[in-house]
Amino acid sequence: MAENEIHVGDAGTTIEVTLTEDGSAIDVSTATSQEIKIKGPKGNAVKTKTSTFVTNGTDGKIEFVSDATDFDKEGVWRIQAKVTLTSPAGTWSSDYGEFTVFPNL
Repeated sequence: MAENEIHVGDAGTTIEVTLTEDGSAIDVSTATSQEIKIKGPKGNAVKTKTSTFVTNGTDGKIEFVSDATDFDKEGVWRIQAKVTLTSPAGTWSSDYGEFTVFPNL
């Protein structure tokens, strides 16, 4: 198993996002809804994954565990988190990030 690479078809890979503002983690412990969106290369549709807290949300960390259908194409993927909070009340989306999904031999 590769420690630092995601491959096409990988299942059971934990994808973690830390929500920050000005370099500091945002407390998302009051989230009533949280999700992580991923979008593959070559016109892939956006996949929305329900996420959970890594700890209790005060550290801004949320995650989901991939299934075999999540990473279906090699290339550069985009990722973005979205949370709905009760305090302060509102829904926010993070900046997007990028990561690479590698082919299998």
